[in-house]
Amino acid sequence: MAIARRTGDVALEMLAMASSSHVDYWHLEGQCPVEKGLKIIEIAQRADAPQAEITALQWTVITLLGMGRVNEAEPLALAMLSTVEKIRNH
Repeated sequence: MAIARRTGDVALEMLAMASSSHVDYWHLEGQCPVEKGLKIIEIAQRADAPQAEITALQWTVITLLGMGRVNEAEPLALAMLSTVEKIRNH
């Protein structure tokens, strides 16, 4: 992630952060995948990268649901559906 940030490579930063988040998820690292997922969503929105945004939303929702945090997962799930509908209609 450091190289991506230093070089300003947004796509590489999202990919590196997503990979790191998946590792955190599978190693049961608690809040880490949620924090990274929210950061990826933010970067993806700025970069107009809806596929990356959808993937980050999906994993963040799955993580939150696994933690029993349904109230936090619901708005992200709705945002994911909205983003999917936008790219489906283009």
